[in-house]
Amino acid sequence: GQNNDQFFDTLINQNSHPNLLIIERNMDENGKLQNEITVENIRKLADFVHQSATFPGWRVIIIDAIDELNRNAANALLKILEEPPGQVLILLVCHSIGRILPTIRSRCCLMPFYGLTNQDLAQIVKDPLQSLALDLANGSMGRLIDLQRFDLELLLNEVIQTLHAIFHNKLQSLQQFVGGFEKGDEKAFVVLELLPWLAYHFSLIQGGAEISSANQTKITEVAALRPASHWLLVY
Repeated sequence: GQNNDQFFDTLINQNSHPNLLIIERNMDENGKLQNEITVENIRKLADFVHQSATFPGWRVIIIDAIDELNRNAANALLKILEEPPGQVLILLVCHSIGRILPTIRSRCCLMPFYGLTNQDLAQIVKDPLQSLALDLANGSMGRLIDLQRFDLELLLNEVIQTLHAIFHNKLQSLQQFVGGFEKGDEKAFVVLELLPWLAYHFSLIQGGAEISSANQTKITEVAALRPASHWLLVY
């Protein structure tokens, strides 16, 4: 009944359902997300599949994402896939199919999922001020949630000011801007996403189009420093 559904929903939301195992990258001793999924994670999976199910029915394993497994972890997973246990569903999230071992791919059923449109995401977020985040999310709800941790318009403004200074041969501004990031700083990766976004909108402006942004005036000023062909090449 409904009470049972709520009970199991709560277990899943708390990642404590005994018939569900989620494998993903762990935090290291410094509290930072590791770069890969290690073989130790896959050993947990092996223990899980060889245990009896707590609740009757299927058990589910989600690996998010399989292209983040290191070589040892991938080989350990392959051994499990070669002799799959009964009533266990293994879902392998994959962002780059070309990075997956062919021997693993051959043992899987491919189910492609497509990114959401900005209109889809906007209906979920329902915040008209998130237009920049919607563009950078590229159809990913998870990425959109991550981006909401940053003041994107402020960061965009800093990037624009730095570009403006560079085009006026004030390279010290670039050194100061880059020097403000620590190693592995997530904001630096957001900047790398903002640069092609800016180049695209610079080319639109030089082509006569209008854009909607809190930084529209500054974007227009920098766009005018180079022809549209230059920005298209950069993009």
